[in-house]
Amino acid sequence: MDVRSWPRSRYVEWADAAVLPELIAEGGVKYLFLGKELGGRPEGDEFYDAEGHVLYGKVAEQDWFEEAILRLERGTEEYRVAIMCSEEDPSHCHRRLLVSKVLLERGMTVAHIRKSGRSTSSV
Repeated sequence: MDVRSWPRSRYVEWADAAVLPELIAEGGVKYLFLGKELGGRPEGDEFYDAEGHVLYGKVAEQDWFEEAILRLERGTEEYRVAIMCSEEDPSHCHRRLLVSKVLLERGMTVAHIRKSGRSTSSV
């Protein structure tokens, strides 16, 4: 599940949404883009403070966010789900600050896979 607001990369060609779905399908992995609903850069000035920081609490209150979280939860009933974005360090990422926070509050287990291949728990 791709939760990048802009699903492309200037540095890694294979990470573009135009390439990635076909590439990972070769390994039996399905691609789903939910960056509009679960991305770290929502559309609308009401989701940003005066310094331009995202107001994640406000995002989490939106119906479209809730619907995407429910879709993610339903997906875990049938699939092994991985959430990808472009930030390697979860301490700086909306995966932890928004998506993981909500999933943890709902009793789900969340781990972050780091560049090294090691995973760290989200708490």
